[in-house]
Amino acid sequence: MNNIPMWVVTKVEPTPDYKLILNFSDGSTRIFDFKPLLDTKIFEPLKNPVLFANAKIECGTVVWNDDLDISPEHLYENSTIIDSPNHTYNQFIYDFIQQRKSNNMTQHDLATACNLPQSAIARIENKSSSPQLNTLLKIIDILGCELKIIPKSSKKEQD
Repeated sequence: MNNIPMWVVTKVEPTPDYKLILNFSDGSTRIFDFKPLLDTKIFEPLKNPVLFANAKIECGTVVWNDDLDISPEHLYENSTIIDSPNHTYNQFIYDFIQQRKSNNMTQHDLATACNLPQSAIARIENKSSSPQLNTLLKIIDILGCELKIIPKSSKKEQD
């Protein structure tokens, strides 16, 4: 797997009220309010709702035409997460992959250490399979991590 930065845009959905619903490579879904940028000279053409609605993805960011695009880092850093169970799962898988890589382990290395086939790790990472809890705990332990259950109110206080 490539080490893709978390801020790469993988999907965009423009809304009539000048917002962008964005999916990023870390699995998060975020919303970006474009309205404040419409008064800047460079983005003024996007006041045209037809042009704004033509937002598309090219090279990991949002573009409208050959002259108009916006930095994916800016979109990521200035957008708000749309919280959902899918986001939590996607973030978990992203963190899982990053932890494996930071341990300098390939999928094969991790699978061998866990006494699993490499294909089981690949299926977890590409989200085509969810591991059973005992398998997940074994993998997390080998990666040098732990699993914690944190009440949502505590999580929000930490953010």
